[in-house]
Formats: sequence, C-alpha cells, structure tokens
Amino acid sequence: MDLEIISKTTLFCEMGVLVLLSWSIGFPKKKIWPPKSWKTFNFWITWLVIITIFIGLFLIAIEDFNSWILNNKVRYYLGLPHFILGTSITCWAIALMGARNTLGIENKFIIIGPYRCSLNLQYIGDILILIGSTLFTNSSMLFVPSILACIGFLFMPFPEEDWLKERYGVEYIEYYNHITRFI
Repeated sequence: MDLEIISKTTLFCEMGVLVLLSWSIGFPKKKIWPPKSWKTFNFWITWLVIITIFIGLFLIAIEDFNSWILNNKVRYYLGLPHFILGTSITCWAIALMGARNTLGIENKFIIIGPYRCSLNLQYIGDILILIGSTLFTNSSMLFVPSILACIGFLFMPFPEEDWLKERYGVEYIEYYNHITRFI
C-alpha cells in the first residue's frame, strides 16, 4: 500500500468534513450536517467520506506502526487505556442509541444511562479511541489526521443541536439546558 496516497486521501476527506461542519455551523438554514434524511445525497456522501476517513486512519496506523518517538511505557500505559475506555464508551453509547440514531436517522430520543450526564457520549468515546490509537501505534503519520478527526468530533454537535431541537422539541431543549455538551 502506498502510505502517502492513503495519508493524503484521509487528510483531504478530513478537511472536507471540517469545511462541511463549518458551513453547517455558519449557515444553519443551509446545513449539510446532519443530513435531513437517509434518502438524500448528503447522507450517503457524508457517510462515505466518514468511512473513508476511518479506513484511512486504520491503514495509516498499521502501515506506520512504531515510527514515532514514544517509548513502550507511554504507548502501553497511556495508549491502551485510552483506546479501551474510548471503545467501551462508544460501544455502550451505540448500544443505547441504536444504529438509526447513530447514523443520524431520526428514530427516538434517548436519555438513559450515561446520556443523563453527557449530550455527546459517542464523540467522547471516539476522541478517546483516537488519542489511544495514536499513542499506542506510535505513528508519526497518524498524529495530524487524528487531531483533525478530534476537531471534527468537537464541531459535530453544534449543527446537530439545532437538528435535535427541530426533531424532538421541548423534550430535547429541557434536556439540553441541564446536561453538559461533553463532560
């Protein structure tokens, strides 16, 4: 595999997502994220790009494994716990929300379990997975794409909040006013 092509493709897709999110935040009436329906072009192209990013991050981690400056103690004692915690949180959040809500397809409003404390549990888990993966794989080429992905996860809630207010009304607004966005 050509690591340079994988890295550039991943970075290009991440920059596209950040532009898409910035557009959606800056122009809420013309937002692209979250897509209005799974039947739209926006839905399919957005998820294709996001999946491309995750595949790219995975391939970079494998192909560039242990190319950076971290010693094994840092890698194992910091990287693995972050990765395991993030994976656990993300899986728990997806199990509670279900696939439809996770994909941004309106289903039902969830405020059970850890969602009683955080609006964006999946994004917290995803960020921890990225931090853990970057530390554990000790990949110099994974560092920048992981930071960009984390920035994307920090931006995603902003356009989603208006979408959720439109979909779930007063119930979501009351929840939103009493819960923190991340932690």
